[in-house]
Amino acid sequence: MGGRRSDQKGGGYDAHKNGPWIFRGKALYQLHLVKVSEAKKTVPSDLQLVSLFGYTLGGVYLARYSESPCGAFDELVVLGGLVWNKPLSCAWASRVYVNNEEARKHGVKTCGLPSRRADFKYPAETGGGREDGGREKEKKKKKKQLRSLATILLPGFGNLQTMSASSDSKDSRNGKTHRPWWRREEDEEDEQNHHHHHHIVDVSEKKNSKCCAMRLPLAPKKIVAPRIKMFLPSFSGRTKTCPDLMKYSLEMNANVRVSKPIEMMDDGKTSDALTGVIQGKPVVCIAFENMHMSVGKPVKFDLV
Repeated sequence: MGGRRSDQKGGGYDAHKNGPWIFRGKALYQLHLVKVSEAKKTVPSDLQLVSLFGYTLGGVYLARYSESPCGAFDELVVLGGLVWNKPLSCAWASRVYVNNEEARKHGVKTCGLPSRRADFKYPAETGGGREDGGREKEKKKKKKQLRSLATILLPGFGNLQTMSASSDSKDSRNGKTHRPWWRREEDEEDEQNHHHHHHIVDVSEKKNSKCCAMRLPLAPKKIVAPRIKMFLPSFSGRTKTCPDLMKYSLEMNANVRVSKPIEMMDDGKTSDALTGVIQGKPVVCIAFENMHMSVGKPVKFDLV
């Protein structure tokens, strides 16, 4: 689970350079109060920050796309702060992490985004990944051994175990257990084995270089969220590959609801780009489900 690769061949990012580009999937968008002093470290100096009492709004945008010009991939956008874009304002993407090389190239060369290649992984993939991972694995091993022994010594024990597992599965289908928001339908059969780990995701650029760890909110059992259409003009550029300031249109159509917050977990290995966000207090987290997003080609934009 975690990082996904696409088997789709979209003809390469150059084939889609004219836009608009269509993305389908789901996302969490969380805003944090970020100190202006921290935001200035990641936002270009010629852009005016929208601030109050020494704070601006930064945050994270975490998405899982099932369809895009580059196929399926995961994305984490670090929002350094809120910049003025008269008559509105928009969040500045100070860093973008994707687990699809084609998407990274497209972001860097075509959209002027500071995109980097990263892996999205759950601790369960590597047998733990946290301090209690090894102990938990050992407990499961011993438990399995005891069950095997009990099956041999106690007649009928195996049948009782099968009945218990069947009952647990039925309870899950009836909505008695919450599903992590990040969960995919095809991963349901692993629910019983790693449920307590699944809602934690690690994002890493290299094997031993973690960008951040996030504990994702559990989705509600059943909720009907209204479908909303939004237009979100945004900035990009000011990178080595694209020094000009760019502006692009973004149209989103999705079922929108307020979510419990993402917990940003600071273990001392967090990317510098995320420092201000992690130190800031979460304000609101919004979930976009059944998302259809159309992104226009960026055009050069001159500040007045």
